[in-house]
Amino acid sequence: MKHPIRETAMIREARTGGRGFSLGVECMIFLGVFFVGQMLSAIPVALATVIWIFTGNFNDMFASEQGLDQIMGKMPDWLILVQLFATVLPIIVSVLFCRWFEKRSPASMGLRRGGVWKEYLVGVAIGVVMISLCVGLGAVLGVIRLELTAFSFGTWILFLLGFLIQGASEEILCRGYMMLSMARKNPIWLAVVSNAVMFSLLHVFNPGIGVLPLLNIALFGAFISVYVLKRGNLWGACAIHSFWNFFQGNVFGINVSGTAAGASPLSATVSEGMSWLSGGGFGIEGGVITTVVSATALLLAIFVMPSNQREVVREENFI
Repeated sequence: MKHPIRETAMIREARTGGRGFSLGVECMIFLGVFFVGQMLSAIPVALATVIWIFTGNFNDMFASEQGLDQIMGKMPDWLILVQLFATVLPIIVSVLFCRWFEKRSPASMGLRRGGVWKEYLVGVAIGVVMISLCVGLGAVLGVIRLELTAFSFGTWILFLLGFLIQGASEEILCRGYMMLSMARKNPIWLAVVSNAVMFSLLHVFNPGIGVLPLLNIALFGAFISVYVLKRGNLWGACAIHSFWNFFQGNVFGINVSGTAAGASPLSATVSEGMSWLSGGGFGIEGGVITTVVSATALLLAIFVMPSNQREVVREENFI
């Protein structure tokens, strides 16, 4: 019986620069690349935060003895936008590292030519349907209430552009670079699992984080990993990630992985009494609803979604 995931051209091309390292070494190298990208992106964010502190009402909030999570939840839209657009810097770091040190082409990171718009638009649809299903189930179960709200359309468009960059940044870093580097020497199932775990742990300092949110992020990461391997490119994954986040924060008005939402046509009130179901202050990603949706998506990706035959290079199973 064939395994449901077969080797694609991007994995073969990832090996052309070398056979890679053991899992532990790959993880350590990834953490170094991640740290460099984060430090660079932190520079404009730090400058913007200083401006906020000295020009806004940050001091008043601090004096009122609000917790750090509450203060950060009241960040102005422009500061959140700076954080989103700054994620372009980890993209540059990831691509340059793969190009210069691993001798890998952008194509070996899943940034492949051909069918880009088709792959991306399918990913948009999947991301929107998945997050809408989570929020819809929450509304039906009575743990989420949505209300119309006034918002700035111009700011809303900027958030869309910001999330296009932010979603692509995490996918290029975690799937295009880390997972495919791990898959050069290690079994692909191990690359998927370790990638999902590492992706989850990158969120360990997010406001409101807990065991269930970490599990959900790992499931989402595993689903995206399998999706990339099945499709043989990164475009659809970038779209799924970007539009999952954008619709969550800037359409439904729900915290994105614990981070406050910006301009949104809807405002969500999440039931704190059933946070295990709704996710509470972390957002819908922290509840059992997302566990069910992400686990279902993962199983469908493994056993139902067809492979992209255009990218499959050989018939042998390799999982």
